[in-house]
Amino acid sequence: MEYSVKINNVNFKSVYHAQEIRQAQVQIIREFMQNNEIRRTMWSNYMENQINNQLQCNLTVEKADKILKEETREIKFNPVEQYNNLAEGDKKALSHLVKAGKILNDVFIKQEHERGFEFRETLKRKADSGDIQAQKTLELYNIFNGIQDERKEQTLLFKNIKLNDGRNLFPTDVKADEVIKFLKANPNKIEEILSNNTVIRRTKDGGFEGIPYQIFFKKEYEEASKELLEAAKTSTNEQFNEYLRLQANALISTDPEDSYKADVAWIKLADTPLEFTIARECYEDKFTGQVLEDKELSELIAKQNLSANSKDMIGARVGIVERKSTLDLADYKNHMKAFSKEMPLAETYEQSVDKVDPAKGSKQTLVDVDLVYLGGDSGTSRPGVTLAQNLPNSDKLAAKRGAGNRNVFHRDLRKSFDPELRKKFLESLIDESQRELYSDDADHLFTIGHELTHSLGPMKTAKGLDKKSALGDWGDAVEEAKADLGSVLMCDYFTKVGKYSQKQMDEILLTFAAGLLLNEQPSKAQAHRVRTLAQFNYLKAQGAIEFEVNGRLKINKEKFVPAAKSMLTEIIQLQLDGDANKANEFFNKWFIWCPEEEYASKILKSLKPKIYKKLNYVLADEITK
Repeated sequence: MEYSVKINNVNFKSVYHAQEIRQAQVQIIREFMQNNEIRRTMWSNYMENQINNQLQCNLTVEKADKILKEETREIKFNPVEQYNNLAEGDKKALSHLVKAGKILNDVFIKQEHERGFEFRETLKRKADSGDIQAQKTLELYNIFNGIQDERKEQTLLFKNIKLNDGRNLFPTDVKADEVIKFLKANPNKIEEILSNNTVIRRTKDGGFEGIPYQIFFKKEYEEASKELLEAAKTSTNEQFNEYLRLQANALISTDPEDSYKADVAWIKLADTPLEFTIARECYEDKFTGQVLEDKELSELIAKQNLSANSKDMIGARVGIVERKSTLDLADYKNHMKAFSKEMPLAETYEQSVDKVDPAKGSKQTLVDVDLVYLGGDSGTSRPGVTLAQNLPNSDKLAAKRGAGNRNVFHRDLRKSFDPELRKKFLESLIDESQRELYSDDADHLFTIGHELTHSLGPMKTAKGLDKKSALGDWGDAVEEAKADLGSVLMCDYFTKVGKYSQKQMDEILLTFAAGLLLNEQPSKAQAHRVRTLAQFNYLKAQGAIEFEVNGRLKINKEKFVPAAKSMLTEIIQLQLDGDANKANEFFNKWFIWCPEEEYASKILKSLKPKIYKKLNYVLADEITK
C-alpha cells in the first residue's frame, strides 16, 4: 500500500519505508533547530544592539571620577580572624551562602528594571574592552546596586533611563488609575495583584495577573535554593541547617505556609556561628501606595477584610556571628513587654508583643554580625546602607501570627567612620558645652532602640489595612519616624529602670539630635531623610533642640523626651487612621527645608563628607573563586 507524508510542505512517498520517513523527519527537525538557533542568535544580537543604543552613559568620566574620589568611601567586609576560627564545615557552608546571596542580588537587579541585568552585563563587556567611561559607570552601578541613586538631585547612570515608581514589579506603562479601576471591577483579584510577593503583568484580555516571585524568578530561586541545601550539608549547627532547608523549600514553593515556617525557624536561631538572611523590605515600591490612596478601593479592601501590601524587594545578608556582643544584646528582649505599655495610645491597638505568652517572654532575637556579604536591597548605597534590620515586617505571616522578630546588627558599618571628619563636624556644628556627649556607643544604643521599636506600635490601621501602604508615599517615613521617636522613649525607659546611666541617656539624645543635621535637601522618596527633617523641625519647634543660623546645635534635656513623645503620638495616630491626606498635611507642615538646615548643609558640604559606601566583599570573593 502506498501513502504519502507531508512535513513542512515536503512530500515523501513510501511503501513500507518508515525508516526513510523517520530519517527525513529527523533531518527536517535538525534544520528547524539550526534555523531556530540562527534566529535566537540574530535576536540576541538585535537585543544587544538595542541595549547598546539605549545604554548611553550619562556621566562624563570626569563627573563619575569626582563622585568616586570625593564622595565615596570604601568599606571592606573582610573578617578573616573570625573566618579562621570557624570549623571547616562552617567555612564550606559560608561559601555556599555567599553564592546564594549573589544569586539573590541578581533577583533584586531584575526587580528594579526590566533590563537592569542586561545593562550591567553590557557595562561589564564595555569596561573589559577598555571603555573608561563604562568602567567608571560600572563602579557606580555596583555602589548603587542599580541604575540610579535616590538623592533629590538624582544621579542617573544612563541617559533617558530611570526607575519607575512600580519598578519592574508592575508593567512599565501602567498608571495607578488603571489598576484601581481593574481592582474595583475585580475585587477577587485584589490579594493577587496587591500581594507583596507577585510581579504584575498584563493579560491578553486587558486585565492584570500576579505572578508569584517563585515562578517569575524561578531560575534564580532554584539556584539559590540548591546553594542553601549544599550549605546545610556542612554547617555544624543543626538548628541553622534546619532553617536553611526550610528556606530552600520556601524559595521554590508558592505556599505561604512554607515561607512562614522558614521565617519562624530564622527568628528562633540562637548561638549559631553563621547568619543568613533573605530580607524582604518594601521601601522601593512607590506604586502600591498610590493605588491605595483611592478611598473607595481602600474601603472595599477593609470591608471585605482583604490583604493589600507593597511589593517586597529582595535583599541578602551573610555574616559571622560575633558571640560576645550578641550575648550583650540578649537582655533587651526581656524589656519589650513592659516597654510596649509605654508606647502612646497603646490601649487602642494590638502590638506584636501582645501575642506573647508572659511566661515565655518576648519572641525577640538580637544578633551582632561581622558581615561577609550584603546584597540586593540591603546592599544598595544611594547613599545610605542599612546599619541593622528588624524582620520579618508586619505584613508577613510570621509577624501576623505573633512569631516574633529577629534583629541583626552590622558591626562593620557602625564602626566605619572618619574620626578626623567627625572632629571637624563637632567643632563646626555642635555647642561646645555638649560636644563631649557625642558618642558612637550612644549611636549604637539608639540604633538598638530604633530596631526594637519597629516591633512595637500598631500592626495595621484601625480598619485593618496595611499601615504602610494606606499612607501612600508617606508610609515608609511614618514607620521610620515611629522607630526613631520610639527609641528616644525606650532609652528613657532604660534609664529609669537602671539599664542606662543618665550620662548615657544624655549622650543618646545629643548624638541623635546631631544626626538630624543633613548635608543636602532630601527628596520625598528618601523615607529615612524625610523623617529626619520632619523630626528636626518638630523637636526644634517644641524647644527640645536649639539651633540657629550661624550657631551651634544644643539640646534641652528636660524638653526632649516629652517633645519626642508628642510627635510619636501624632505619628502613631497617622498609622491608625491610615489616611494618606492626613499624612500629607502632617508632612507638608514639618517636612520643610528650613534656613537652619540649609546653613548646616553648607557647613557639612564644606567638610567634604564621603556619603556613598563602596562595599568591598574581600572575603566573600575569595571563598567563592
